[in-house]
Amino acid sequence: MFLRAVPAWETDALWQVHVALRRARDGEPDTAALGDLLREVGEDCHPPQTAADITDRLNRVLAVLLLDIPAVRTLATALDTPQDTDIQNTYEQIRTAWATAGIC
Repeated sequence: MFLRAVPAWETDALWQVHVALRRARDGEPDTAALGDLLREVGEDCHPPQTAADITDRLNRVLAVLLLDIPAVRTLATALDTPQDTDIQNTYEQIRTAWATAGIC
Protein backbone atom coordinates (compact mmCIF):
# COMPACT_ATOMS: atom_id res chain seq x y z
CA MET A 1 0.00 0.00 0.00
CA PHE A 2 1.18 3.50 -0.77
CA LEU A 3 -0.16 6.27 1.46
CA ARG A 4 0.06 9.83 0.27
CA ALA A 5 -1.45 13.02 1.63
CA VAL A 6 -3.18 15.00 -1.10
CA PRO A 7 -4.05 18.67 -0.50
CA ALA A 8 -7.77 19.39 -0.45
CA TRP A 9 -7.53 21.81 -3.38
CA GLU A 10 -6.12 19.01 -5.56
CA THR A 11 -8.93 16.61 -4.73
CA ASP A 12 -11.44 19.42 -5.29
CA ALA A 13 -9.96 20.10 -8.72
CA LEU A 14 -9.99 16.40 -9.58
CA TRP A 15 -13.61 16.18 -8.45
CA GLN A 16 -14.52 19.07 -10.77
CA VAL A 17 -12.83 17.24 -13.66
CA HIS A 18 -14.80 14.11 -12.78
CA VAL A 19 -18.09 16.05 -12.78
CA ALA A 20 -17.27 17.60 -16.18
CA LEU A 21 -16.37 14.19 -17.64
CA ARG A 22 -19.60 12.64 -16.32
CA ARG A 23 -21.63 15.47 -17.82
CA ALA A 24 -19.87 14.96 -21.16
CA ARG A 25 -20.33 11.19 -20.97
CA ASP A 26 -24.05 11.72 -20.36
CA GLY A 27 -24.34 14.12 -23.31
CA GLU A 28 -25.45 17.13 -21.28
CA PRO A 29 -25.82 20.47 -23.10
CA ASP A 30 -22.64 22.40 -23.91
CA THR A 31 -20.40 19.35 -23.38
CA ALA A 32 -20.18 18.06 -26.96
CA ALA A 33 -16.53 19.05 -27.48
CA LEU A 34 -15.44 17.46 -24.21
CA GLY A 35 -17.52 14.35 -25.00
CA ASP A 36 -15.80 14.03 -28.38
CA LEU A 37 -12.39 14.38 -26.70
CA LEU A 38 -13.32 11.79 -24.10
CA ARG A 39 -14.34 9.32 -26.82
CA GLU A 40 -11.11 9.97 -28.77
CA VAL A 41 -8.99 9.38 -25.67
CA GLY A 42 -10.90 6.17 -24.99
CA GLU A 43 -10.33 4.92 -28.52
CA ASP A 44 -6.57 5.48 -28.14
CA CYS A 45 -6.40 3.35 -24.98
CA HIS A 46 -5.15 -0.23 -25.19
CA PRO A 47 -7.60 -1.90 -25.04
CA PRO A 48 -10.07 0.80 -26.12
CA GLN A 49 -12.17 2.28 -23.31
CA THR A 50 -15.61 3.83 -23.34
CA ALA A 51 -16.32 7.21 -21.81
CA ALA A 52 -18.09 5.31 -19.01
CA ASP A 53 -14.97 3.18 -18.39
CA ILE A 54 -12.80 6.28 -18.05
CA THR A 55 -15.17 8.14 -15.74
CA ASP A 56 -15.74 5.01 -13.63
CA ARG A 57 -12.00 4.56 -13.19
CA LEU A 58 -11.63 8.19 -12.10
CA ASN A 59 -14.53 7.65 -9.70
CA ARG A 60 -12.62 4.78 -8.04
CA VAL A 61 -9.52 6.96 -7.71
CA LEU A 62 -11.57 9.70 -6.07
CA ALA A 63 -13.18 7.19 -3.74
CA VAL A 64 -9.75 6.16 -2.48
CA LEU A 65 -8.51 9.75 -2.16
CA LEU A 66 -11.61 10.84 -0.25
CA LEU A 67 -11.87 7.76 1.95
CA ASP A 68 -11.88 9.10 5.47
CA ILE A 69 -12.30 6.37 8.03
CA PRO A 70 -10.51 6.04 11.38
CA ALA A 71 -8.36 3.23 10.00
CA VAL A 72 -6.82 5.54 7.40
CA ARG A 73 -5.90 8.12 10.02
CA THR A 74 -4.48 5.42 12.32
CA LEU A 75 -2.34 3.99 9.55
CA ALA A 76 -1.13 7.44 8.49
CA THR A 77 0.07 8.25 12.00
CA ALA A 78 1.69 4.83 12.51
CA LEU A 79 3.87 4.69 9.41
CA ASP A 80 7.03 5.46 11.37
CA THR A 81 6.51 2.65 13.87
CA PRO A 82 7.40 -1.01 13.41
CA GLN A 83 4.72 -3.27 11.98
CA ASP A 84 2.58 -4.81 14.69
CA THR A 85 -0.83 -6.43 15.04
CA ASP A 86 -2.64 -3.08 15.33
CA ILE A 87 -1.13 -1.82 12.09
CA GLN A 88 -2.01 -5.05 10.30
CA ASN A 89 -5.59 -4.85 11.61
CA THR A 90 -5.80 -1.24 10.46
CA TYR A 91 -4.57 -2.21 7.00
CA GLU A 92 -7.21 -4.95 6.81
CA GLN A 93 -9.93 -2.46 7.79
CA ILE A 94 -8.90 -0.19 4.93
CA ARG A 95 -8.83 -3.08 2.44
CA THR A 96 -12.29 -4.16 3.62
CA ALA A 97 -13.62 -0.62 3.19
CA TRP A 98 -12.14 -0.45 -0.30
CA ALA A 99 -13.60 -3.84 -1.22
CA THR A 100 -17.01 -2.75 0.06
CA ALA A 101 -16.76 0.37 -2.09
CA GLY A 102 -15.81 -1.78 -5.11
CA ILE A 103 -12.33 -0.26 -5.37
CA CYS A 104 -10.24 -3.42 -5.04
